Amino acid sequence: IQNRLCDTTNTFLIATYNRSLWELCKNNRYAEDAIQHYRNLIKEYKVGFISQHAAFTIGKIWDAVLQISGNINSKQLSEISQELIDLVKNANESSELRYRLLFCMKKHYKSCKLKQLSFVPQVCLDLLSQRDEYTWKNNLLEIGVFFANKYDKDLLPVLYEKLGDNEEKNIRNPDDEPNNIANPLINHVVYEKMLRYYDSAKNRDKYDEILQKCNDNKSKIKLIPIVEKMEIP
Repeated sequence: IQNRLCDTTNTFLIATYNRSLWELCKNNRYAEDAIQHYRNLIKEYKVGFISQHAAFTIGKIWDAVLQISGNINSKQLSEISQELIDLVKNANESSELRYRLLFCMKKHYKSCKLKQLSFVPQVCLDLLSQRDEYTWKNNLLEIGVFFANKYDKDLLPVLYEKLGDNEEKNIRNPDDEPNNIANPLINHVVYEKMLRYYDSAKNRDKYDEILQKCNDNKSKIKLIPIVEKMEIP
């Protein structure tokens, strides 16, 4: 690995080889070099438009930076943590990148001693409108709930209500497939989930509305009886 490290000028490979040497030798010099080259790589990626794929890649690099920094209590840790916070706070930054960095924050907030993160739940709410996709919204809201429980419980009702609203996307219309007996069962699971969210949000109106739909749906659930004959010798 040392020979390969000396032979390459590729920033990603230099970072990767240094990380491998640190994991093998436990010499923090390699870890610091890996962190620095990963940070240089992030700057290279951030030139120009950040696509969804590029944001994913930068997120993975940030994950490596935070993991190594937290493990060795890097001398760069304070600067790295502030840089991460500034990126997530920056409304002019790519929403795709901020989305990926929120995952990193949740994963490493403790080991990297990230503080003053009460702003995160609001960032999660602000990013919701960037994509009308179930997974995008669900992930953001779950991250928001995670940090709201720690720093800002005032936003919990809003976050839970929006989690419940987002589940509406998973409701199947039984009229579209009247012979599909799975749809009422799927809807029952979704309604139960929505009830939990609206209960946590303390939204009685939406809770009662979904409870009625859940009860109406129960009459549509059909279970196929399974008859098994056992031969007794």
